[in-house]
Amino acid sequence: MGIVKGSDAGVRIVLYPPYSTIAGRKEVFLEVSDRATVLEVFKRLVQEYPALSQHFFPGGSEYDFPGYASILRSGKPLKAEDVLKYDDVIEVIAALTGG
Repeated sequence: MGIVKGSDAGVRIVLYPPYSTIAGRKEVFLEVSDRATVLEVFKRLVQEYPALSQHFFPGGSEYDFPGYASILRSGKPLKAEDVLKYDDVIEVIAALTGG
């Protein structure tokens, strides 16, 4: 699994602020193996963009995933174990909290 620079192949991850600001880009394209999970893809993403790690893995562990982010496919929330397909478009937005 690897980053595909300048391509529209694989999974497209659309980052919204603050994640797009941190990564320095709004979209990232990743090649994915068959049956890659959301967690596997985001582990690879933070290898390429380490500053995102504290946001998606705030405690430094995969058990803390996805931190305060909401990860969506077609507007529906994804879990760490959900399997991604080759042409999926994933949106990552900051989760809203409050009281």
